[in-house]
Amino acid sequence: MTCQAIQRRRVRNAEAALADCESVLGVDVLTPREGPVGAWTVEATLAATGVPPAVSRAVARAGLTIRAVKPRGGAWQLVAVAN
Repeated sequence: MTCQAIQRRRVRNAEAALADCESVLGVDVLTPREGPVGAWTVEATLAATGVPPAVSRAVARAGLTIRAVKPRGGAWQLVAVAN
């Protein structure tokens, strides 16, 4: 497998795990060409102030790194990238 394939698998695993978290309203996967950082990226909308522990664990277990957490409208946005 290439690095791209491993990174793609990691973001897909994170997407599935985050979709099961109660505080996650939605999850998007962005390719390196679509994302803001040139890497496989997961963007999640959270119904919480900050990052709940379950969300942090899901991201870490998938092998992603949280790059940003910021308010967006009435929710919070998390941006994580595959290493």
